[in-house]
Order: sequence, then C-alpha cells, then structure tokens
Amino acid sequence: MRVWDREGYEVIHCAKGLCASVAAGRLKGLLAEEVSMDDGELKAYYIDATKHVLLKGSVNEIFEGTIQC
Repeated sequence: MRVWDREGYEVIHCAKGLCASVAAGRLKGLLAEEVSMDDGELKAYYIDATKHVLLKGSVNEIFEGTIQC
C-alpha cells in the first residue's frame, strides 16, 4: 500500500492510513487479512471475527521537548 499527503508527497509510514485502508478493504472484500506498506516494515492485520485492526512495526522517537500552552 502507498499513501500520499495533501500536498501530493508520498508518506513513508502512515499507520492511520494503513489501518483505515485495511478495514475498508476487508469490509468490501477487496484485501487480504494482512497488508503491509511498500517497504514491508509496517503491517496491519484485520481480524474478521472482532473487526479489529492490529498494527505491527517498529517504533522510533522523532521528537523530544516541551510545548508551552
């Protein structure tokens, strides 16, 4: 699966997009139970019995800091 943002740039890993696509695709009978992003590092599994989506992949910290409100 490949995902693009609003400006038209390809997103490397988009967990929300992958999960939403897998759920919609399974409900319409278009996708397998397991779908991965293009590089295979992020995978989503749709469980038909419970209608849950499980996400599997690595996690990396991309920001550390404080936000003042």
